[in-house]
Amino acid sequence: ARQEGRDAVVEAYKRQFADSVTRSFTLEDLQAQGGAAARASGRYVATYRGEPDVTGTIAFNVLRDRGEPRIALISARQDVGG
Repeated sequence: ARQEGRDAVVEAYKRQFADSVTRSFTLEDLQAQGGAAARASGRYVATYRGEPDVTGTIAFNVLRDRGEPRIALISARQDVGG
C-alpha cells in the first residue's frame, strides 16, 4: 500500500510491527547525499521478540516523483556471524 505523509507512514509501520515478532528497527550512523538521485545509507539493528538482534547495513535510493521525494530502492545486507 502507498501512504501519503509522515504520519501515515509511521502508522502503517506501527500496525505491521504490532503483529510481528519484530520489536524495533533502528538506524545508526546515517549518511545522506543529495542530488537528482539521492542516497542515504547506514547501519541497522533489528530487535525481535525472543531472538537475538540482527545487525547490518542498509541503503535507500531516493528519486523525485512529481516534485516529491520517493524511496525507489531499499537494499539491506545482514552482518555475517557474530
